Amino acid sequence: MKKKGMILFVGVLLSGCVSMETLPEAPDISVQAPFPKKGGLTRIDTVRVGMSLAEVTAIMGEQTTIGYEQSDALKGAYRSLTINNPHRKGFLKDGEKTYDILYYFMQVRHPDGVISDDELTPLVFATEGSAKQKDVLVGKGWNFLKQLKDDRSQTPRPVP
Repeated sequence: MKKKGMILFVGVLLSGCVSMETLPEAPDISVQAPFPKKGGLTRIDTVRVGMSLAEVTAIMGEQTTIGYEQSDALKGAYRSLTINNPHRKGFLKDGEKTYDILYYFMQVRHPDGVISDDELTPLVFATEGSAKQKDVLVGKGWNFLKQLKDDRSQTPRPVP
């Protein structure tokens, strides 16, 4: 009987040292590695000349993840840093032809907080012509855009 009493006494003493507390739920933040995927930040390689603007937009998306920052709310979790795409828009007119140029962010070359031209890739769309030729990708990249501008400057213009 003394043994049972002693066990009961020790059990009561030890149970007084235990407290039941519920921890607050962690915020809903996905835990991801803090490294961008290899090979570029977009799927520009899947975009082909002849695709419509809608097809290209569906492939490229409206945002690009450029990196991750550590979350203040949850230790060990990272929050994605995104920018909107296309990053910049422009146009080029060559006589009767008009082109829309959408500049997509491709990669971080200089982590300086400034998005420079060497971090963008232009996609050039024809905006004039028949329904089949309108809003169709005619070329991509700086070399194509430079060639288009060079061809435009070499075309003889009527003198007023």
